[in-house]
Amino acid sequence: MNVPLCRRALRALLWSCVVALAIGSRLSAQDDDPGTLADGWAISLMGGLFSYELSDDESFPSFGVRADSPMSEYARFEVEAWYSRPDVQQDENFEYDPSLPTESANLFAFTVGVQLRYPMGPFEPYGGGSGGLFARVDDDSDGRRFSRNTFMFPFGFRLWVSDRFGIRAEYRFREDNHEAFTYSDNEVSGGVFWTF
Repeated sequence: MNVPLCRRALRALLWSCVVALAIGSRLSAQDDDPGTLADGWAISLMGGLFSYELSDDESFPSFGVRADSPMSEYARFEVEAWYSRPDVQQDENFEYDPSLPTESANLFAFTVGVQLRYPMGPFEPYGGGSGGLFARVDDDSDGRRFSRNTFMFPFGFRLWVSDRFGIRAEYRFREDNHEAFTYSDNEVSGGVFWTF
């Protein structure tokens, strides 16, 4: 398990939230019109670290593309396509076993969700839930493949740099179903977004 890397990533996310909250509060106090945010669809390109239980919670790079749109002043609708390629050591029952050889797996997720948000000028903290499809394709000789459901719970913030562009950071707690069991995984990610 790569505990120091996960702790550094969580620490960086927390400090980012503190700094963004301070900046957002200061800018919100200066801005008489908090409705400067674009009301159309936003596209986010995200990169992060995914901690996978079947890899003894080691962290691996992850990538996502998200599209979201405001539903109201305090809610957003979001869809996501996500990918990661962790190394796994597991037996035939999907249990972690460090005595087995390491093999790579391709993980995909496609989700739809709702986020509750609290706009404060250019700073927008949020939390929510989403659900969808989790798929895995192994690179080993058996080529194990399956798809099941997943549930994710994101918490993060958006910081608008202009009326159309911004940055965001997020922590996601995930419940990824496999063939027989559900595994609790998590992800720390950051990225950029723009609206149209």
